Amino acid sequence: MVEFRKITEENFVEILRMDQGEGPRFVPPNAESLAQAWLYYENHDVYSFAIYSGKTPVGFMQLYEEPEERSLYLWRVMIAAERQGRGLGTAAVERIAALARESGRYGRMELGCKPENAGAMHVYEKLGFRPTGVVEHGEVEMRLDF
Repeated sequence: MVEFRKITEENFVEILRMDQGEGPRFVPPNAESLAQAWLYYENHDVYSFAIYSGKTPVGFMQLYEEPEERSLYLWRVMIAAERQGRGLGTAAVERIAALARESGRYGRMELGCKPENAGAMHVYEKLGFRPTGVVEHGEVEMRLDF
């Protein structure tokens, strides 16, 4: 079971230093993601959370809300390299989709995924996200309707 917690002084450095692993990177460096969270904080439409498994932070997630569209955009999901392959990313996306659906504020979730990120594409499709046919900035737009 995963849970989401606020990024605070207590967990910031650990999240900042999480290893994304070897090979191609599908999300920007952690420092860039956290800087963007700070940059857009006052817009009140970007939300960043630490992903925890028990007492351990295992990654982070960033969301972008478009209230007028009733849409929640899954902007970033990162699970630390040493925690990957355990279903934590799947559980985190599944949990945030359930919370979004239950809130009644959203009619859908959207995300962009690079087609070469086969693992993520598989997870998103398994959770019900479907390609919309739009490709932007090299990412396949995917959507989950509630």
